[in-house]
Amino acid sequence: MIIATIGSTFVIFSGKSKIKNDLTIVGQAVNENNPMLCEQLVNDGNPTDYKSDCYYQVAINNKNLEACKNFIIGGVDRCYLDVSMRYDDRTICQQITNPDLKNQCLTLENNWNKR
Repeated sequence: MIIATIGSTFVIFSGKSKIKNDLTIVGQAVNENNPMLCEQLVNDGNPTDYKSDCYYQVAINNKNLEACKNFIIGGVDRCYLDVSMRYDDRTICQQITNPDLKNQCLTLENNWNKR
């Protein structure tokens, strides 16, 4: 796992990559709230989907639910749940289709900002 801070943005990667280039692209995508920049990332044979990581970072750092739609690793519903937790916004829970995750989202008392 790679953890980095780009400006005030906290970025987590779940695998190895061309770190400097990938983090630059992710940082730019997050800072500009532009998930289309994630398309520049290439999965070079590793099992980790770096594009998916990038989309997740854009979503979680900018409350960008459109970016969640490209989050493959954990799924769209998981991304919605995480954004809901991060911003303490239960209205996002209504977009979750998985009944268990939706229930978890609606009944959550603590969010990331309170931890």
